[in-house]
Amino acid sequence: MPPSIPRPAGPPGDESESGPRELHWLTKGEVLIADDDPAVRRVLARSFERFGLTPVLCGDGAEALELVTAEPARFQLVVLDLTMPRLRGDEALIAMRRLRPDIPALVLSGYLEEEIRERLKDTEKVAMLHKPFTLRDLADLLWQVAGPTDTGAAAP
Repeated sequence: MPPSIPRPAGPPGDESESGPRELHWLTKGEVLIADDDPAVRRVLARSFERFGLTPVLCGDGAEALELVTAEPARFQLVVLDLTMPRLRGDEALIAMRRLRPDIPALVLSGYLEEEIRERLKDTEKVAMLHKPFTLRDLADLLWQVAGPTDTGAAAP
């Protein structure tokens, strides 16, 4: 369920047309990025670094699942391409949610959102990221899945 409050902007000058430089409500931790396209991994890694997060990259769903299985509490967020070799992103997320039901996730796909949500079944704290995307798009989706849900916890 998305937070009931809009994503706060950062300090003046922080948010350009392309998006914020930092997410003050989510500025520490690691994000797991699984995509079989090295160029997409690099773009996502730079985006999350700009937000102050540390990206951990892998090339398929099986490797992503291994990393989460080894340390379920390690990642603030997982970003999974839907179509990857060895293990699809939706399959990896379903298995990850058995280990850590609350892990926030972004799913990258060109598929229709309804089809993805049907495949996942549990879509709590899941947002769809469609390519191409802007930093503003990414920040808004992160707010949906990882932002505070209590209006008293929001940053000014």
